[in-house]
Amino acid sequence: DTPLMTGKPDLVMWTEGIVKRGLVIDYKTGQGIVPTEKSHQLRVLAFMAADEYGLEEVYVTILQPNNPIVLQKIGRSELRMERERTLLALDRIQEKSAHRVVGPWCQYCKATGICPEAQEATKTLTTSSSAVIDPSQLPRLLEVCTLAESVIENVRKRAREILDAGGEIPGWKLVSSKRRSLTNSACAYGLIKEAFGEEVAMGASSVSLTDAAKSLATKAGLKEKEAKAKIESLLADIIEMKQTQRLMRS
Repeated sequence: DTPLMTGKPDLVMWTEGIVKRGLVIDYKTGQGIVPTEKSHQLRVLAFMAADEYGLEEVYVTILQPNNPIVLQKIGRSELRMERERTLLALDRIQEKSAHRVVGPWCQYCKATGICPEAQEATKTLTTSSSAVIDPSQLPRLLEVCTLAESVIENVRKRAREILDAGGEIPGWKLVSSKRRSLTNSACAYGLIKEAFGEEVAMGASSVSLTDAAKSLATKAGLKEKEAKAKIESLLADIIEMKQTQRLMRS
């Protein structure tokens, strides 16, 4: 049978004591700070882990740069209540009369490109004059901007899929471009340091091909073209060429 819900925590650990306890950890790498105590995702993962491994208590936390570690305990009764609340919500959204509510959560949805409510909400931006925006309206409008970005990206993604499959969109075409990147930054740093010295390696702070070539050109007094050739020759085995496609007006 198809499961009603699936979850993918980054780490689950548990003990086999008198009270079987578990720990669910979720890694976050985005810029926005996500408080552990406000994460509904974590609470759902907690009761799913409890069901899967027979846990009576589950501790949850988010590990994220610049975000203090907060360990939250979810007991047996809370796990049961969270399960019931989530199952009820799943039942309600399957009703034909269910109303979609637009909010910050929409930025993670893959269907914003075809969602009438999401598209309707973004119309606020087209009717707002930037010259007369009331500062008190900015929090709401910034939320709409986040939603609009999601709608735009999903519309473009769908357009790329159609064009890539051989379809046509009047006035638009796909243009391919190539981008080089390093497959192993640590290895690249070591190779640059060994070949040209630590000063050159440190100058390429992001260990990118462009930064490495500029650093070598500056420190060794080389022309950029010559420095670029030396770097590419040195790192040839760990350079990856990726092809991307972008939309352009035809």
